[in-house]
Amino acid sequence: MNPLDYDLEGSGRSNHLRQQTSNNDSSTAHEWSFLLNETSKNRTLAEEQKKLSALTPEDTMELARSGLKAIGTDVGQNDNDPMGNGDQSIIAYTCLLNAASIFNLFRTSGFKERTISAFPFACIVGSVKCAEQSLQAVYNEVDQPYSRQDLLNKLLEAREMPLRLSPLLMVVLVSTDKDASPSLSKVAKLLLRAGASPDCKDALGKTALHYCVYGTNPGCIALANMCIAASKTSDLYGNDVVLEGLQKSVDMNGMKGIVGGYDYDRDRRSVFIPELEKEVWVKADNIRLPDGKVQKEKPMLVDVPDRMKRTPVNEAYLWNRPNLVRFLMHEHHASIDIKDTTGISPKDMSAMHLPFYDQVQPIVAAAARAEAKAARDAKKSAASVCGSCNKSLGSGGKKCSRCKATFYCSRNCQVQHWKQGHKQECDEILAEAAGVQLSSAYVEHTIALSTTFLLSDQFGTHYQKPDGVKVREKFVVSAQAFSSATPVFIRDQSGSCQFQYKTTGPGYSEIWEKVEEESAFGGLKTYMKASFDEAGECTMYPSTACIKNKYQW
Repeated sequence: MNPLDYDLEGSGRSNHLRQQTSNNDSSTAHEWSFLLNETSKNRTLAEEQKKLSALTPEDTMELARSGLKAIGTDVGQNDNDPMGNGDQSIIAYTCLLNAASIFNLFRTSGFKERTISAFPFACIVGSVKCAEQSLQAVYNEVDQPYSRQDLLNKLLEAREMPLRLSPLLMVVLVSTDKDASPSLSKVAKLLLRAGASPDCKDALGKTALHYCVYGTNPGCIALANMCIAASKTSDLYGNDVVLEGLQKSVDMNGMKGIVGGYDYDRDRRSVFIPELEKEVWVKADNIRLPDGKVQKEKPMLVDVPDRMKRTPVNEAYLWNRPNLVRFLMHEHHASIDIKDTTGISPKDMSAMHLPFYDQVQPIVAAAARAEAKAARDAKKSAASVCGSCNKSLGSGGKKCSRCKATFYCSRNCQVQHWKQGHKQECDEILAEAAGVQLSSAYVEHTIALSTTFLLSDQFGTHYQKPDGVKVREKFVVSAQAFSSATPVFIRDQSGSCQFQYKTTGPGYSEIWEKVEEESAFGGLKTYMKASFDEAGECTMYPSTACIKNKYQW
């Protein structure tokens, strides 16, 4: 459906919704919950949106507002930040379903000339001329530097519609439609050149890159590229800077200026120089902050999560969009290790082999394998150098007789490293090798299939040494966990020893750390040794953790 055809006119429910939800948080949550159930029970998304279209624009805004309140949003903070991102607090796990419903219902609400301002409407219909005229009208009223003029920033950043979209976010959203205007890329360039923020977020924390996931038009990839490029220097917007390293305009080196918009085609930022009363366009390498000021580090736009901690690649995975996963990972090096509020990352999902994600799973799984190989190579490389002087050892070297984990090129280096801190490191390695003792008090007595990857035919809890294994004899077990918030499932090959261990139990964190580190299984499973003592308590040995083919099982 073309968002521009989305009709919000109609009689429908009247102002009683606003009256019921005005200042009462509990009634707001109740109203939203009631309407959510009414609209979602046995209905498709199209039917839900059709029901929503019966509301007046004002009631639609109030319904969205009550929904945002119900998931813990501080709408007052949003009201006090009309040109900013507003409340971006993390949405609780228990509210994820409601958050998804809010997004699906409201992301296209308001695309009508009478429900959004003239400037963003000109932008979403691809009218470059009208957008240029609106910007020029502002330029005629204010002086340089434009990046410090509230009138311009209000035009570029004012948030509208139920999900609080800026004009640039609206353009990206509309670009996902297969019938979107081909002029939208020109409009996006115009907005960025004027100074629009490529990092802006909607009321659910979604960026322009998240929005690219929700359509089939390849043209939205071009807009994503623009936002990614502009984001690299967006934090300089409006700041005082000093020009340096200019080759042709050498006389400008050392001059001070104020940073403005971004020209995507030339990969340059504008800088207004008060001394010359002139605007110049320069590369990022020719801009630095004044002495004494340090530019803050920020994550790449491709790794910025929404309020559910979902990054764009996480979202693309959930929507099974292989082209976007490749675009984000291969072209822009998006991380596959960032976990959402459920504690699951794209790498974790790739290890599950779920049929819903058949197109994206092989892409992410291949990247996970490459990461695992790189980690193994780095570990081998670290073991082949002296622990003190980093000299390459080749096949030689002396091993620490206590921990047997650190190598040296000579006794002198070994003695020096001991004094520099290896004694403490050695003690820690030995302590880890001694294992961690579990407690039967923290064993779950019901196997929860929803939180494990149980493959055994023998269901039930068996907190005991396996058949045929002696007391204190070590044996191999698999350790599996869905996330750090779920129990770890321990099982030997025979299944005569299998149990779930609670997250609050002693030793859990040490086991989970090794599970998460094992890249071969996407941070969901590893193998290690265990034993049971005379009292029937289990000891796990995280220091022995490795992949299955290292053990005879």
